[in-house]
Amino acid sequence: MRVQSSKRLGISNGPARRTRTRTLGDAVAAALSRRLAEIQPLEQRLLLAASDVVVNEIMYNSASAETADEYVELYNKGGTAVDLTGWHLTNGIDYTFPSASLGAGQYLVVAADLARFAQKYPSVSNVVGNWTGHLSNNADTVELQNNLGQEIDRVDYASDGEWAQRQRGPLDVNHRGWVWVSGANGLGKSLE
Repeated sequence: MRVQSSKRLGISNGPARRTRTRTLGDAVAAALSRRLAEIQPLEQRLLLAASDVVVNEIMYNSASAETADEYVELYNKGGTAVDLTGWHLTNGIDYTFPSASLGAGQYLVVAADLARFAQKYPSVSNVVGNWTGHLSNNADTVELQNNLGQEIDRVDYASDGEWAQRQRGPLDVNHRGWVWVSGANGLGKSLE
C-alpha cells in the first residue's frame, strides 16, 4: 500500500490549523478584553478615596506654647471610609498610623500627647497620637503620606506672610492711619 503525501492530494493541515488556532486565540483575547473592560480597578477607587483625606486643622502655637498641646486634625471629605493603617504624618512631626480607619465625613485628631489632649478636650474621642518631633511656632509643613509613601495632602503654614496688606486709610481728624486689607475677605484668589 502506497501512502501519498498530503501535499500531493491538496490537503494541508498546517495553515488551516494555524488559522483555527489564531481564531480561537483571538476569540479568547477578545472575550478577556471585554471582561477586563467591565472590571473597575480597585486601586483607582482606593486612590480616589484616599485623596479625600485632608489636613483640616493644625494647632501649632497653643496658648501654653508647649509641644504637648499641639495637634493635627484630619478630615475625610469623601463618601467612603479610608484605611489609614501605615499612613504617616511627616516633616516637623513624625507619626505612623496604627490600624485605623477614617469614616466618610469624619474627623480624626492626631495629638502630640494623648493624655494632655484628653485633659483639655475630654469630649473628643476620635483621637490617636503621641508623635515625635514638634511643629514650629512660625512656619512649617505638615505632609500626609499613604502607606506607600505617596503624598496625599500637604499644608505649608506660617504665622506671617502676605495674608493681609497694609494700605493708607482715609483722613480722620487730620490724621491718616492704616487699614489692613485681606484677599480672603472677597478681594483675593480664594478664602485662604
